[in-house]
Amino acid sequence: MPACPRRPTTVRRYRGSDAAPLMLSGVRDGAVIRQLPGQENVTLPVSTTGGKGRRWWFLNGEPVNGENNRLSLLLNIAGRYQLVVMDESGQVAAVNFELIR
Repeated sequence: MPACPRRPTTVRRYRGSDAAPLMLSGVRDGAVIRQLPGQENVTLPVSTTGGKGRRWWFLNGEPVNGENNRLSLLLNIAGRYQLVVMDESGQVAAVNFELIR
């Protein structure tokens, strides 16, 4: 199933932040992503809009390297995932999704 364009995600915003709300796009919260037959991996490009400054990305609680507001996930294990991104102002956006074969 193709990744979906922007859709509201879980966003936490701290008072006093002058940044636009941090939004995560590329995968919907609750999405079920199917691995194509014959494909060993699924590449899932995600990005952010809004927010302020540097971003930190976490997949299932583990830090992952992204190009600040972009990340390309390479997934090859079926299961449930949580992707979280946090910006310098303390805003957090998160999505939960599942990869099935």
